[in-house]
Amino acid sequence: PLFTTFRLFDKTIACGEEYNGRVLFGQTVDQTRTVSLRYDEDFVTLGFSALNFVNTSQTYFRFMLEGLDKQWTETASDNGLGSVTYNRVPPGEYRFRVQAAGNDHRWGPEATFFIEVRPPFWSTVWAKIGYAACFAGALYGFVLYLKRKNNRKLLRMQELEAVRQKEELNQMKFRFFTNVSHELRTPLTLIISPLESMMKYTTDEKQLERLKLMHRNAQRLLNLVNQLLDFRKNEVAGMHLSLSE
Repeated sequence: PLFTTFRLFDKTIACGEEYNGRVLFGQTVDQTRTVSLRYDEDFVTLGFSALNFVNTSQTYFRFMLEGLDKQWTETASDNGLGSVTYNRVPPGEYRFRVQAAGNDHRWGPEATFFIEVRPPFWSTVWAKIGYAACFAGALYGFVLYLKRKNNRKLLRMQELEAVRQKEELNQMKFRFFTNVSHELRTPLTLIISPLESMMKYTTDEKQLERLKLMHRNAQRLLNLVNQLLDFRKNEVAGMHLSLSE
């Protein structure tokens, strides 16, 4: 078989003709037998012929596009001419094989035509390397973000733990002062009550002055103890200020 025509979509590409800004064939299709196409030039028609001097109508072809077809396709010729169309040919390298047979239906030598469909730039090896680099960068950034987030969380937990320990220490101090205040308040109350009784029945002026002095100092201590207890009460339950004229 001889390759006679090559069409992209519905346009026949001639020798030396420019298509999409480039020349596909510097020689005839049968002499070149190879073509390189872009990814969007995926509607290809190959025309071929065979010589049959006995009976042209009894010429048969079988063909297969390796890489796309899984088996041979057999067809009768149209006065020795045949053609095949492939639509949506994915990017890749293909070898088109065709054989012809005459009246005896014996297949003759094979003719081949090589077709390369180049992938779009976003499917090239360099593009995939770029995708991998971007993915690796994004993954690294995500891991770094998680690491920083965990570090901030850890620092926050440490700060909260420090605040909790400080608060616990303060509560221990408050409980200590409260307990001591209660321990002081009881004996002071027991001291003040007898002093008040003695002051009522003492007639000696000097002795009365001494008792009053003791009473004032004991009362001062009791007031200080009450202030400590009020401070603790304010820390625990809070005290409300009532304003009035």
